[in-house]
Parts: sequence; structure tokens; C-alpha cells
Amino acid sequence: NDRALRAQIAGGGGEKMLQHAKNKILIADHTKFGKTTLSAIAPLNIIDHVICDQKLSEEWMSYFERHHIRFIGGSFKE
Repeated sequence: NDRALRAQIAGGGGEKMLQHAKNKILIADHTKFGKTTLSAIAPLNIIDHVICDQKLSEEWMSYFERHHIRFIGGSFKE
């Protein structure tokens, strides 16, 4: 089974937004990866960029590379 993008989007319509988006960017902190939820709006492999607060496991990094997802991560400070 493939990983999926799981989120609540106010007012719904997340699927339509993703279908029409030129660039699909996921912004999430590292604690959101590897979690299972009951709803999904899209498979993760449709995402173009992932922005995260720190580097993820080698498994995740390999997944992003295989699916040509650009990963941007590190320690972000205000």
C-alpha cells in the first residue's frame, strides 16, 4: 500500500484543489510522518515538495527520492 496525504482542510474540497494545483507542497513537522489516520485526500506521491522541521528517516528520504519529491528540511528558528 502506498503512503497517503492525510489532512483536514476547512470546508473540504482538498481533492479538487490538488487536482488543479501547479505545485503541491506539504508542510509538516517530523512528528506527522509515520502516523496512521482514518482519512486521506491523496496519495503522497503526487506531492512535489515536502518542507519539514528536520531531516526524516532514511526510509522517508528514499521514498521522496524514488518519487521525485524535493525535500527541504532542517532546524528552522524564528
